[in-house]
Amino acid sequence: MLSRAQLQQLANATSFSRGEDYFYNNAVRRIKRAGNTFTGKVEGSELYEVSLTLSHLNSEFDCSCPYYYEGICKHCVAFGLAVIDQFGPVVQLVDSPTIPDQPLVSLEEVWHQTSTDQKINFLRQLLEKQPELQVQFAQFIGTEQPALKPVFFTKADNEETTSIDTISTEVFEALSELRFDDEGLEMDEDDYYSEESPDPDPLIESILSEYAERVAKALREGRLTDTMTIYLGVYEGALAAYEPDDDNYGIIDDYPSQTWAVWQNLLAETYAQMAGRVLHPDQISQALNQLGERVRYFDELENNPDEIYYDIKAFEPLLLALVTDTPSARIVQQAITQYGWQSLGTEYVQLRIADVLHDQDLWLKTAETFADHDKAIGLQLLQRRQQSGNLPILLQTLHRLTKHFPGTFDAFILEHLTTTSLAPGPDLSLYLNALENRCRSIGHFDDYLTLREFWTDTQRRQFADSFLSAYASHPLFLAQVLHAENRTNDLFDWLKSLNWLYIRQLPDVLKLVAQSHPSECMDLVMDRTKTSLESGQRGRDLYQRIASWLAALATFQSLKPQVAIFAQHLYNTYSRLSALREELRMNRLARPK
Repeated sequence: MLSRAQLQQLANATSFSRGEDYFYNNAVRRIKRAGNTFTGKVEGSELYEVSLTLSHLNSEFDCSCPYYYEGICKHCVAFGLAVIDQFGPVVQLVDSPTIPDQPLVSLEEVWHQTSTDQKINFLRQLLEKQPELQVQFAQFIGTEQPALKPVFFTKADNEETTSIDTISTEVFEALSELRFDDEGLEMDEDDYYSEESPDPDPLIESILSEYAERVAKALREGRLTDTMTIYLGVYEGALAAYEPDDDNYGIIDDYPSQTWAVWQNLLAETYAQMAGRVLHPDQISQALNQLGERVRYFDELENNPDEIYYDIKAFEPLLLALVTDTPSARIVQQAITQYGWQSLGTEYVQLRIADVLHDQDLWLKTAETFADHDKAIGLQLLQRRQQSGNLPILLQTLHRLTKHFPGTFDAFILEHLTTTSLAPGPDLSLYLNALENRCRSIGHFDDYLTLREFWTDTQRRQFADSFLSAYASHPLFLAQVLHAENRTNDLFDWLKSLNWLYIRQLPDVLKLVAQSHPSECMDLVMDRTKTSLESGQRGRDLYQRIASWLAALATFQSLKPQVAIFAQHLYNTYSRLSALREELRMNRLARPK
């Protein structure tokens, strides 16, 4: 999930402050969401592409701007705030397709213990109570009903059989003729982050929605081969429509990919409904043979002017939706083996098959095959290893995966391992490395206190120096580290080097530094305050910061008189700055004469 607090942890103080300004100045353009990935643009010195992907591990930002400092950039902060504004104060993950839970009873065992009469009695009662199953039952056993007679997908006039090539041509021509440059195209009035150019998805939907409806209808009627015919036709048409004829403004980046994403969104509800349908294994087998033969046809085609090559990964949502029970899992598994799709983007389908078959060994074997190249599968594998309770195997897997994905599994390591459960050496280092990564990322002082118990004096100094040599993402944390290591002079010198106006935690930093350098801190506060006001800087935010600096020093008994005198001086000298005077009064630093 994503929250404002998390954004503050991911960015340094300057980036967060400037990102807030960008957000409030409406610099974020249209936001699009596809599952747990958000994309959009942020206007800075130029228009930057920004993306955000949420997962149970972390929030991954990407921006096209040239930012090389620690933490996320100001454009990512602005984009994250806009996502929160549009999708709620805490953005939740979209659940991935669920894996069937382990049954409370063994179907195989109960089935063999039940008589034929009992099975028939149960089936009849079930069909009587759930009329929608009656149609599925009739289709499953091959009973033809006039309205549901299995026929090949036909055109609206029901006279001419429509083939994959015919559908492909229709889709290709319709997509190619779409105009994305018309002035009459409307923007989404409910989209507060719209760009000057319109959203192309509704236009693409206008072409594909008819085919999506026919897919849904064919599935309801048990005509899976007709479903696959439409599906393949739309896929080939989308690939052939490499770019629209009219897109001079560059609204479309990757036309086939964008078209296919729209198609999958149109079918999302249909996929969900398939989980409750019973499809005959022969229908599933025939449909998958259609797909397999079509893939083979284009792979072997010598003259392929449109350069159409099938990507089995593009069919993952459909294949996942087909795997609902043991018979369907076996059929899909057979097709993957028959056509050699094991390493062609079917990894999640293979994992689903293993889960549906309740074959733990197959699941682990499959996950081990793909975990080194897919961190999401790697995390699932780690979770299964952890649930098994075999710590040596879990650690062995962790050591391997962390080499492929450094830092990715830190949250898992810190949640499931402890320093007391690990032997000194590589295993303990695995935990300490994860803890250090989190410590650097979010600036959690308790993490540092744990780390310093295992570090030498040299390691402690090197850790603090690594923050001093770069821009401090977490100033309070660095101040706490330097204070804990009794590096008070370094702490004071670092404080002098900071731009105070961009550090919201400065009052807490001042309280630490003033413990060893009270009068020097007082001089610094007076100097920074005078410099800001005498240079003509104004604004409530500045006045609040000045008051917070003085309030922090006022907590020291030895500095109270100086703070009171200086605050009263400001109150009297800047009599026309009513907001400044108000902030001083609110913090009980000055009072009217």
